[in-house]
Amino acid sequence: MKPSEKMTDKMMLKAYSYGNRKNYEIAIVILNEQWFRYARRIFAIARSAGVGLDLKDGYRDGSAKFLIYIDGDRPFYECFFGDRDIVFLEADSEEIELLYTSNEYMESQTLLFTYEGIAHYRTSQDIGYQTAEFDLEVILEILNHNLQK
Repeated sequence: MKPSEKMTDKMMLKAYSYGNRKNYEIAIVILNEQWFRYARRIFAIARSAGVGLDLKDGYRDGSAKFLIYIDGDRPFYECFFGDRDIVFLEADSEEIELLYTSNEYMESQTLLFTYEGIAHYRTSQDIGYQTAEFDLEVILEILNHNLQK
């Protein structure tokens, strides 16, 4: 597993519990074709309905897996971020699954986004977490271009 300079099908985001980041929380989203079709559809429906003016408008979505790192040492993936909140990964599915089997995790419950496409995932399980914001519209445009090739 290593960070990629280009967008890949695995997006890792810093995650926060009520505004603070403790224990190196992250979320990973697999940006596969199924994710693309669902996200594109709900984003288009929300935009046509005029929904999504702030990050309070959300849709049920379990695509992000929040990983709660409970060990005291800094995890290896923390250096992937640098000063960013989002990183794309070059990793096998087995490497991603190994992270989940070694730590606590929970699935997202909601994808929230603005009309302009700024988004984050949220879960209210445990103490409640949300990811760093990301540009959903740009990611959908890139994936659309890649899938049309």
